[in-house]
Amino acid sequence: MRIGFRPSELSRAAALSRRRLSRCVSITVRWWPAVAACLAIVVLVVSSAEGWQDTGRAKGKRKSAPAKAPKNPASPTPKEKKGSDDAKEEADEQKKLHELQANMHLPRLAELAIPTVTQLRSSPVDWLVLKAFDKAKPADHERQMVIVVNPVFPRPDTLKKLQTALEALRALPTAETAAEREKRAAQRKELSSLVVTLPGGTAGELYEIPTNVIDVIIYHEDLVVRRAALLIDAGSFREAYELLFALNRQAHDWPGIREQTLRLEFLEGTKSLEAGDLESALTSLMNLRLDDRDYRGLQKQLGETVDKLILRARQAGEHRESRHFLRRLAVFEPRHPIVEKWTRSLEDEAQKLMEEADAAARAGRHAEAVTLVDRAAVIWPAAPGLREIHRKLSLRYQRLSVGVLDLPRAAVDLSPNSSPASLPELRERRLSEFNLFEVDRIDDTTHYRSRLIEQWEPTDLGRRAVFTMKSTSSHWESRNRLTSTDVLSALESRIDPGSPGYDERFASVIDGLRPRTAFEFEVHFTHAPPRVEPLFRFPVTAANAPAAERVLSRRFVQAGATDQQAIFRRMLPEADNFTEYHVAEIVERRYASPERAVQGLFRGEISLLPDLPTWAVSLVRNDQRFFVINYALPTTHVLQFNPHSDAIRSRELRLAMAYSIEAPQILSAIALHDPTTQYGRLVTAPFATTSYAYNPLIASREANLGMAASLHVAATKRLKSDPVLRVICDPGPIPRRAMEQILKGWKRVGVRGEIVPAVNGAKWDVAYRTLRMEEPLVELWPFLSTDAGTRLEGLRHLPDWMRDELLGLDNVADWKSAVSRLQQLQAHLFSEVECIPLWEIDDAIVLRKNIHDFPAVKFVNSYQDVERWVVQPWYSEDEP
Repeated sequence: MRIGFRPSELSRAAALSRRRLSRCVSITVRWWPAVAACLAIVVLVVSSAEGWQDTGRAKGKRKSAPAKAPKNPASPTPKEKKGSDDAKEEADEQKKLHELQANMHLPRLAELAIPTVTQLRSSPVDWLVLKAFDKAKPADHERQMVIVVNPVFPRPDTLKKLQTALEALRALPTAETAAEREKRAAQRKELSSLVVTLPGGTAGELYEIPTNVIDVIIYHEDLVVRRAALLIDAGSFREAYELLFALNRQAHDWPGIREQTLRLEFLEGTKSLEAGDLESALTSLMNLRLDDRDYRGLQKQLGETVDKLILRARQAGEHRESRHFLRRLAVFEPRHPIVEKWTRSLEDEAQKLMEEADAAARAGRHAEAVTLVDRAAVIWPAAPGLREIHRKLSLRYQRLSVGVLDLPRAAVDLSPNSSPASLPELRERRLSEFNLFEVDRIDDTTHYRSRLIEQWEPTDLGRRAVFTMKSTSSHWESRNRLTSTDVLSALESRIDPGSPGYDERFASVIDGLRPRTAFEFEVHFTHAPPRVEPLFRFPVTAANAPAAERVLSRRFVQAGATDQQAIFRRMLPEADNFTEYHVAEIVERRYASPERAVQGLFRGEISLLPDLPTWAVSLVRNDQRFFVINYALPTTHVLQFNPHSDAIRSRELRLAMAYSIEAPQILSAIALHDPTTQYGRLVTAPFATTSYAYNPLIASREANLGMAASLHVAATKRLKSDPVLRVICDPGPIPRRAMEQILKGWKRVGVRGEIVPAVNGAKWDVAYRTLRMEEPLVELWPFLSTDAGTRLEGLRHLPDWMRDELLGLDNVADWKSAVSRLQQLQAHLFSEVECIPLWEIDDAIVLRKNIHDFPAVKFVNSYQDVERWVVQPWYSEDEP
């Protein structure tokens, strides 16, 4: 209901609402009924802004005078008429203002609480603070009355803008016509009033408030700033920041936003510093530094935070991290006392380490010297003279830092019958020892070479072979000098049934051994083998020596090991006074994930990554700082069965397991992280598709859950039980995740399985293996029997006809026949499900380009010919 509005005023208010007011927002305010009533009174009694401005003017008393005869008054002039009207309106206003004061029930400013965050977000309002009625008394702002309204327009500086427009209107020349005077009067009245709506009021209900009764307007934005200040005082920094951030986007220059934001950042940083959350403190203080460098107390708090961060990093041995925090401060405050303090301290420490390294090198302690100078390079790479001394010491004692995802689970058993259970153990074995014959390269066939044998010549139609050993060695070689006596002793232990190193398969081929000279011996075969070299792929050992000294053909020895790293050094260090030196020490550092390993490569912590998954290799494949070289053989992933497991002997169960594996999906999603499977493919054999033994005509199985479920039912009936299969996995980021998906497929068809820890002595039924089978002709038997000794007993689980096929490989007369039999055996193994080949992946090795003289062809193993590698001095000088 509009009380006291004339029709002309109502239409004018409606017009003003269309021009000035935005959409009204409702809010439940406990004062709004009183506000509505009082506003109605205000509209009734206050009609002129100009009259209210003179309310406080003193009124003189009218003097008494004798009565005179009335005279006919002259016609008043326009000026006199206007003054008379103003005086009358002022008298009416004065009278009605007293009535307003007596009837008003508006809230005082001190009684209003700052709206909550929820109220500010849902229903924004403005506070109109009214002037005191008695201007003779001092103003008490806390007792001033307030009208809570929906946001007013224009904003900000609403009163000032209206007053400026009003003064501009008054400054115009006097109107000459009555119509023009009436128009200006209407405009003055419009500019002298503020049209508002009330929270929770009826839609379209407008009120006019004279601007000269309004002392100040506290806008919604001001209330937001005040609420943010209260939240900051209470330590609710997140809520305060959200309020200020939203307001800053809407009204960037609103008074109070900047001050409260700066205060928030400082107090938040201070609180984080006191709580020990140093990184958060540094972030808050750095943000404050960007906004106001000279904020009171900022430089002190910033220095204290960085100082604590550097101390903490140094105590943890994270020197790169300490330099990172120092640089963050130095970039903005290069002359800060903390920057000068730590720059001087770190440089002095690096200089001291350089002096100690030089002294250690002069004393012949080359490993210690390189350790010290490497530490100096990490602490302060910019130290004067570091580059020169680092180059000199690192060339003399070359250290190769390698990042790996897994170290061997335990010390490698170097007995002749041991078989590495995983690629990490095989990597360590290849580094620690060398075989009598080793694979040099692989193309359409396998090529061999020997570190000990200089020449081997078959005679007697291949039934005999004369081996001539090398009598000297190059200075870069790291091996003991061995004679024919040492080699023959190792061969005799492998053909002696009473020896722990007895190899039944090797013994069936050897007919006799005969020494000829200190570096020459002769071997007699029971029949002419298709190739001689694969028979001698084993290290030279001493039968009766202690375990630590059993292997004679060593090249590197383990110098120390922890859970996080392993150190290997040359068996025979290179002597002094050479012009060129080679790798003297290898340090394998374990990383928790492929991403961490790549990060270590970028930071300069390591220079070689031998076992990254393909999706991590893609991060560096196009980086010009590194070599990325594929291995000569892809890595084959296969499920191997324990021949001693009763459950696995059921062919139906093995088939059910094979048909329930959705290999293409697991390969693309988990093994490669690539839907195109560019670097992987499905396989049907436990060796590479590029191998001479692989039969490409055998198609891989497609998943068939219905058939798998039926086969499982048949296997359960035959076994008269439903066993839970125990599964072990090779280490690495792929095997366990892939095996978990395989177990889900098995579970859908009823096959139960669980992953168990792969520890020594653990009982298992199925093993997830990753391998690179270099010579299937001799490696297939140990794989199927899970015994490196290749005893005939290990093949008892195979059908007789298949066992005969496997034994027949050793009796073939020529290489072509051997290849044909291997491909036929692959088909039979696949049909009988003696293992479940999954897929193969084109793995690669990543080397920093400061490594030289590595093999010119694809790597057969990670440390192929590592004794000949040269590591050029290098350390990271990048700013962290």
